Amino acid sequence: MARECMAARGNAVPCKSGLVENFRDESGTVWSYDEEAKLGSGAFGEVFAGHSAEGAEVAIKIVSPKGVPEAERLRDREIEIGGLVAADPPCLHLVRPLGVGHKGQDVMIVMPRATRNLANLLNNGPIDLGRGISIVREIAVGLQELAARSIQHRDLKPENVLEINGRWHLADFGIARNIGKATGAATFKGWGTVEYIAPEVLELKPATVKSDLYALGVIAYEIFAGSLPFVGDDDEIRRQQLESAPPPLPDSLPASLKRLVIRLLRKNPAERHEDARAVVAALDSAQRRLSPIQSELSAAGAEAVRRETEADEEWAAKVAADRQL
Repeated sequence: MARECMAARGNAVPCKSGLVENFRDESGTVWSYDEEAKLGSGAFGEVFAGHSAEGAEVAIKIVSPKGVPEAERLRDREIEIGGLVAADPPCLHLVRPLGVGHKGQDVMIVMPRATRNLANLLNNGPIDLGRGISIVREIAVGLQELAARSIQHRDLKPENVLEINGRWHLADFGIARNIGKATGAATFKGWGTVEYIAPEVLELKPATVKSDLYALGVIAYEIFAGSLPFVGDDDEIRRQQLESAPPPLPDSLPASLKRLVIRLLRKNPAERHEDARAVVAALDSAQRRLSPIQSELSAAGAEAVRRETEADEEWAAKVAADRQL
């Protein structure tokens, strides 16, 4: 088949890369994407490099149900949540859809093109302390913006945190939940990525905003420690999420940050921060305590970390005993 690109008025012209498809979104805007320029893929969708009619770089996510009920629900959920995210006022740390088109049962979601995702950055080696705090704070602000729109993310992980124009944004709302709705036909209970799933979700209890905070805690641990808190095959990770306290964070990490991460990773949701706003406040407080004037607080902070770790180990042991019974 001929290779084509889109000119400024939406007409096809020769292109040097793969086969380019054009489509119009619901507002009539024309977009194109290159079928040979895949940026990523999932169980029921793929993301391709694309352009606007004026040549601006975008990403095109295509959700293809293929007759699978779960995929159809994911498609409909992503459209619903995308509409909430796109509503005014604009958010600084959420990926806002630029347009939505349809091709048969497929849905084409136009998004800003990201420079990279957080997983790419983590794979490049250690992140310095100041930058790590900034990234965790931006993710927390994103969760705060979701909460303002009554949305739970439910699949927060580094692959779904994208750097766009120098800021980190939350993306991929396929299994997100609109908590403004009293009921929903598709709950996706227990879905997610096992390394980042909160213990209560693994027990098939309802996910809450505190479940997203647990996922944030896993990401924060990964940023500050350079590795995940729980590793192994899926069954082993599930067991550790339910029964094990995370390994100690590096001694070089300030005690205030250790306390913050450990609290986010508490097995009992009631013992985590109240909401993302509280996490942002705790991060700001931790940054202030990094000054030499606050150094005398480090011993007291270390003792608090020890007590909170022991409390979580006791909770995990109780959970393990209850599971044995």
